This record gives sequence, C-alpha cells and structure tokens, in this order.
Amino acid sequence: RRHRDVPARDRDRLHHVRPVARERRGGGRAHGEVPAAVRGDGERRARGQLRARGAAGEALAARHLEQLGLRIVARNVHLRHAELDLIALDGTALVIVEVRLRSSDRFGSAAASVDRRKQLRVARAATELLARGGLPRFSRVRFDVVAIDASAVPPVVTHFRDAFTADRF
Repeated sequence: RRHRDVPARDRDRLHHVRPVARERRGGGRAHGEVPAAVRGDGERRARGQLRARGAAGEALAARHLEQLGLRIVARNVHLRHAELDLIALDGTALVIVEVRLRSSDRFGSAAASVDRRKQLRVARAATELLARGGLPRFSRVRFDVVAIDASAVPPVVTHFRDAFTADRF
C-alpha cells in the first residue's frame, strides 16, 4: 500500500516497512524476492561487475565504429521506452546502435538477443528522441547492432549495419 492509502494515524509506522517486490512481466525477480540492491555484498558486487562489463563492451563497440568512420555523438541516452546505447553519425545518417555482449552462447548469440520486442523498444525510443526536437535534419535514420562475443580472446566484434528498420512496427 502506498502512504497516501494509509490512515494518518498509521503512517509513522511505515518508515521501517520494506515493500514486497512485485513480479515483473517477462521475467525479473520472483514475487517477494529481495532486490539486488539490498542483498549481501556478493550479489551487489556481481551486479557492479555486470555494469562494468557492459560499459567496457559499449566502449569497445564505440572504438570499433569510430574505426569504421562513424562519429559517436551520444552514449547511454535514457528515454521513456528504452536506453539507446550509442548514437552516431555516418555522413548525413543518424545511426542508433544497440550493443549486445555475451560471454557465452549458452543462452544464444549476442546478435540473436536483439529480438522483435527489443527492436520495437529501440524504435520507440528513437521516435521519442526525434520527436523531442532540437536535432538537425537527417537524410535517414539507421538501426545498427554491434554484437560482441566476449568468450573469445580478444573479443570478437561484429557490426550489423541496417540490422532492422522501424517501418515494420
């Protein structure tokens, strides 16, 4: 229950009550499971390591794209529908880049993880970004995917140019 739903006489007792996590659609925590932020240090460290690995993957992808001649203009743009990993310019085209890193192919390849649902989220976020205004006109908007196989040493970076289009959504 939210604080506003609780009678005033009981509100002072709520400060020590931790809300129960709800089950998220499409996976996530199980109902009643304690969020990672409040678990023991081992779990918190693991999440920090995942974030660090993700940031390193995005940096590797950015360097790879710069070597191909693209100019990175933004990283980790948080929007209502999704986070856009990289935004780049390729001539007069605006390029929205989704970066996927996998340390094993046990759950599928990095490229295969950009399924239709993820494509839809990225396309909606790009639409929101363009609707905000303040950006110059672009001849076209392109959606690329950079897949990184971190199980190899050195990691294998694969760039999928025009990986999907927004017009089918």
